Amino acid sequence: MSGRPDSDAHPVSKPRRSFLAFNNYKRFTVVKLLTLGSIVKFIKSISKLLVVILLILSVTLNVSMFVGGAFYQVASSAFRAVTGIRTVALQHADEVASLTTDLAEQRTAKKQLRGELADATTDLSSERATTRKLRGELADTTTKLSLERSATKKLRSELSDASAGLVTFRGKKVAIKEAVDSTAERITAPVSDLGWVSR
Repeated sequence: MSGRPDSDAHPVSKPRRSFLAFNNYKRFTVVKLLTLGSIVKFIKSISKLLVVILLILSVTLNVSMFVGGAFYQVASSAFRAVTGIRTVALQHADEVASLTTDLAEQRTAKKQLRGELADATTDLSSERATTRKLRGELADTTTKLSLERSATKKLRSELSDASAGLVTFRGKKVAIKEAVDSTAERITAPVSDLGWVSR
């Protein structure tokens, strides 16, 4: 026998040794590859690579959006020129332009109406003040007129009574002649009692 154990004598120990040898080799390579410095370098390189990829994608997307819109407009115009049919994008653009114009006109009209409303409100308030003033003057005039009417009625009554020969005597309307006779009797009665008056 050579210095090696027989494979028949120790069948378990040989595979175990080879497993342990493989395990040791694996540990050595993993430890060697995964040192702390190499892990940090790997993470830094991955992060730099991700940042570069994101920047490239962002620039590419922005350029394609800008140039793509311009290319789409050129293609739509060319399609319309060739076929005479407007594309949906051009129809929408025309509709948006029309609505924008309508909106601007409505805003202008609204501003104009607000100005007119402010003018009308100012005019209305001045008219109300004038109306209040005129009502006050009318009330004063009405009061004066009613006083003049009552004075006129009184004067007419007195005039009609005077023309009819009536006067107010002791709270009653009597003929002027009766009032004069009654007054004369009252005056002469006490004098005749004294005997001064000759008849």
